[in-house]
Amino acid sequence: MSATVHAALPLRASVIAKLVARREGPLADSRKLDAARMGDVMEIVDLHRTASGTTRAKAADGAWVTATTRDGKQLLHTHSDLDQILNAGGKTRLPERKPECKPEPDSEPEPEPELELEPEPEPETKLEGSLDAAALLEKIAADQERMRLHAEKIAATQERVRATQEQAQEFFGKWDSVKERFQNALDDFAERAAGGAAKGTPAADRLLGSQYTPPVRKKPAGPPADKRTSVTEMLRDTPFFEHDHELFMHGRAYTGPIHKAKTTWKSSDKPRNDHYAPDWLTASEFEDAPEVTQYKVRELAALLRLSRKTVLYTGAGISAAVVGQSARSGLNKQGWMGTPSMAQPTYTHQALAALCEQGLVHEWVQQNHDGLPQKAGCPQEKINEIHGSWFDPSNPVVKFSGALDPKLYARMTEAADTADLVIVLGTSLGGLAADSTATRPALRTLTEDEDPPLGSVMINLQQTPSDGMMSLRMFGTSDSLLKKLLAEMGLPSRFKTPVRFPSCERRVLVPYDKDGQPIAEGQPRMWWDLRDRAQVRVCPENNIQRSNQTAFMHIGGKDRVNKHGRKVKAGPGNGVVLKCEARACCIELDIEAATMKLGLWWLDAAQRGAVQRLPIVNQQPEFE
Repeated sequence: MSATVHAALPLRASVIAKLVARREGPLADSRKLDAARMGDVMEIVDLHRTASGTTRAKAADGAWVTATTRDGKQLLHTHSDLDQILNAGGKTRLPERKPECKPEPDSEPEPEPELELEPEPEPETKLEGSLDAAALLEKIAADQERMRLHAEKIAATQERVRATQEQAQEFFGKWDSVKERFQNALDDFAERAAGGAAKGTPAADRLLGSQYTPPVRKKPAGPPADKRTSVTEMLRDTPFFEHDHELFMHGRAYTGPIHKAKTTWKSSDKPRNDHYAPDWLTASEFEDAPEVTQYKVRELAALLRLSRKTVLYTGAGISAAVVGQSARSGLNKQGWMGTPSMAQPTYTHQALAALCEQGLVHEWVQQNHDGLPQKAGCPQEKINEIHGSWFDPSNPVVKFSGALDPKLYARMTEAADTADLVIVLGTSLGGLAADSTATRPALRTLTEDEDPPLGSVMINLQQTPSDGMMSLRMFGTSDSLLKKLLAEMGLPSRFKTPVRFPSCERRVLVPYDKDGQPIAEGQPRMWWDLRDRAQVRVCPENNIQRSNQTAFMHIGGKDRVNKHGRKVKAGPGNGVVLKCEARACCIELDIEAATMKLGLWWLDAAQRGAVQRLPIVNQQPEFE
C-alpha cells in the first residue's frame, strides 16, 4: 500500500497490493480481522515495533498492517524514519493531506515518500517451529559431514606431500651418488687425456674442470674451411646437451630441420632392470620425421666419407628380431627365442658387413655373443667380442660377476682412443665398461687437439643417458636407416642369402704354432685338423676362468664343480670334435665333458693368419 505522509501522524494510505492483511493488534499472535484490497484508503495513526523487529502501522479503525518497500525491505522502524522520509525531496509522491488552511495560490504541494504495506505473516505454530529445529539439526549434521570429508582430503594431501618429500630425498641421494661416480670418471679421463698439457692452457683447463671460455674463432681469410674442420670446430665449441635441450634428440653437429620425433611406443618403465638409467629415461620408442631422417642420413654419409677410422659399437637391439633381448621394447619381444645359435643375420648385420667390405668400417666392437656379424660376412679379425662368444671356446660369454679378456679389453680401449668416428647401434649405454667405446670419442671432441675426432653417432629406437654427447642422434629401426644410408652412398642395398661357409674342408694349413700363436715368416705352418673325432685342446691363452661361467669353471680349474647335479672333475681343456653343424655355421666340440662351439669362419681367418690367436689346437699337431 502507498501512504501519503504528513508532517505528523495521522497519514493517509492507499492500498496498491492485491491484498493486505488487517489484524486486531500488533503482536504475532493477534487475531486476523479482514483484508484491505487494492485501491482501499486507510488512515495511519500510529507505529509499533514487535519483539521480532517487524514494524506495524495502526489504522484509524484500530487495524494493524506491516509497512515495507515493494522489494521486501522494511521501511519504518521508528518515528525518526518518518522524518527521514519527509526529507527525501522529489523522490516521494505528492502528499494528499487534509487542508487545515487554504494554501497559497502559487504554492506547490510538498512531495511525499512512497510506502508499501504488505500483509503480516501468519503466526507460526509449535509444529512448524519443531520442523525448523529438525531442519536446522539436519543442516548442522550435513555441515559436520562436509567438514569431516574436507579434513580427510587435507590428511590425504599431507600424506602425499610426505611421500613426495621422501621420494625427493631418495632421488637426491641417488643423484649425489651418480654425480660423484660420473665426476670421478671424468676426472680420471681428464687426467689421461690432458697428458702432458701444461696447467693453465685451454686444453688442460677444460679437461681438468677449470672455468674455460672458448675463444672467438675468426673465419680465416681466403676460401672457407673444409667440411671436416667445420664439423670438428662446431663440436669443440658445443658442450654436451641436457635431456631437455632442443637438440638433445638430434645431435651436436646436426644442422637440419628440427621437428619433434614421433612416439611409436610409450612406456613408463626403464629400458632394463639391470642397467643404470636416470629418472627421466624410459623405454619409450621414437622415430624421426621423414624430412629429419633424410637430412640425418645425408649427414651420416658425409661423416663416413670424412672418417679416417670408423668403429662400430653394437648391442642386443640389432639381433633382437632373431635372437631376443633382455631390454624392454615395443618392437621386439623381450626374452630369448628358440635356439639362438641357429639364428641368421638381420638386414642390419648384412648392411654393416657391406660397409666393412667397402673399407668404410675398420673395427666392430660387439656386445653380443651370437656370431651374426661373421655369418653376415664380416671377417673375424675385425670383430672384438668383448663380452664373449658362443662360437669361441677360448672366450665364453662373460657373466656380470666375471672379468673381460685382458687382450680384448686393451684392443677395445685402443679403438676408443683412436677412432675418428664411432657408430653406435642397438644398445642402451647403461653403464657397461664397453660403453667407453661410444663415450670416449665423444669426450675427445671437446679437446684442443690439432685434429680432434668426429665423435659418435647413435642409431636407436630408445633414448639413452649419453644422447647429449652424440655428434648425430638418429631415431628409427636400424634396418630402415641403414638401407637409406647405403642408397645415399651409392652402395647396393639388397643382399643375397647370408654367407654359407664350406664345411667339407676342415684340415687346413695355418701360420700358427702348437699353442695357437702366430709364427714368424719362414717357419713351418701347422695342420689345423677339425675333422670329426679329431683330438683338440683349448689354447693356454683363454678367458674361461675369468668368464665365471659355472658350466666351464672346471676347464683349466683346480677344483671339481657341480654340473647338473653331479661333480665334474677339473681338466686342462682337452676334448674332441663331434660334428659340423652347417645350419649354425659351427663345429661342435666336447671339451672336458662340456659342449662348446667353434664358428666355421675361424677356418678362413686362420688360413690367412688374420687373427691374433687360435681358440683351439690339436693335441698332437702336425706341421708341413
